[in-house]
Amino acid sequence: LLFDYYRVHNTAFTKDVHAPYRRFLRGLLGASEETTDQIRICDPCNRRHLERFPPEVIRPWIEGRTASGEVLPGYSDPQTLFMLGEDAQSCMMVKPRQRNTNRALLSFLLHGNVRVLGAKDSSGKLRTRAVVKLLEDKDTRRPILYVESPVHVGGGGPDAVLEVYDQAAELGSALGLPVVYT
Repeated sequence: LLFDYYRVHNTAFTKDVHAPYRRFLRGLLGASEETTDQIRICDPCNRRHLERFPPEVIRPWIEGRTASGEVLPGYSDPQTLFMLGEDAQSCMMVKPRQRNTNRALLSFLLHGNVRVLGAKDSSGKLRTRAVVKLLEDKDTRRPILYVESPVHVGGGGPDAVLEVYDQAAELGSALGLPVVYT
């Protein structure tokens, strides 16, 4: 699937995806001096974005746990992020017909301000999920959590979507940030 993504974007229209994706693959496969986490957090553009926020927000966001050791809801690991479309059968699937939309998957993989909320099923698939981004409110210049609309496929019904909203509220509470929903 990793190499299928590369092949899907082997056209003139989406060739701009190749260089950053190769960087991601090298980090993922250990063929580089930087890890995927280092790309997500330490890349100069990502670092500039994250440095806008106070340390009491950034530290737990990056480490995935609060100062008291409480694990934050959601995932930011490369496998979960890469599988967003496959698990939920959404526009982020690695299929040629999804070329125009799944190119955004690379942004989720490479930017440290992204997490995904949801619960995995017994097979490890994230059937209900919502992408959450750590952003700056343009009016107040303060950090906010921006939660995209949940994507749901499979069992769990409305309760699965409510679980995502509960996780968003829990994440906002743990970080002391307002949560904005689309």
